[in-house]
Amino acid sequence: MPGNKVYSYQDSSNVTQYAAQIDTKYWKPGDTSATTYASTGETSAQITIGVNGSGYLQSATLVEEPDAEGRYANNDPILIPLIDLPDQYVPPTPTPAELEDVWDTDDEWATDGFNSAKEWPDHVTPMSAVINYNS
Repeated sequence: MPGNKVYSYQDSSNVTQYAAQIDTKYWKPGDTSATTYASTGETSAQITIGVNGSGYLQSATLVEEPDAEGRYANNDPILIPLIDLPDQYVPPTPTPAELEDVWDTDDEWATDGFNSAKEWPDHVTPMSAVINYNS
């Protein structure tokens, strides 16, 4: 049953991991678009997908638990796609310069109308200045 597609995702440490899962939709013969389980009231079968150390499909096993076989409207054949697991994005740690940026995101700034809580600075002091005097 080995395939020719590599199933991989980036974990929270930005390391490539190998795994696959079944999709949240399926295809029936002759369909031009996929059917989602939620749109039909059906439920997906619980299938454990195994991949080898290189990310290639190694096994697909139906979970042996009550109601794990899924609920389908009829016994027509369907195709259930395998997909990669989603990447686990972790934002980078802010630099010291980014930590100094403090933005006023209070609700009074959500509109462009007048609000007495909007206080505009009347004096802006630069952090530093260089003065070159040529005579």
